[in-house]
Amino acid sequence: MNQKYNYTCISGGHTMEIKVGTIRCVHQALVANGYHVSENALRQWVRSGKIPSTHSGNTAYISYDIVISYLTKLTA
Repeated sequence: MNQKYNYTCISGGHTMEIKVGTIRCVHQALVANGYHVSENALRQWVRSGKIPSTHSGNTAYISYDIVISYLTKLTA
């Protein structure tokens, strides 16, 4: 991801790092890691609610790890 957002969540004494980015950034990371998915497909999955997102203005932010999980379920 060119523009990477890492958030550290602390809940119940456990720490977890979450990789989050814009749809475009997550798409670029997926392609760089050998996943063949279009940016448009990611946008459609976000719009339909298949991939959860949070928005700031018109910009949607998604979790890289959640997208990987979704893609894994599609191919299983």
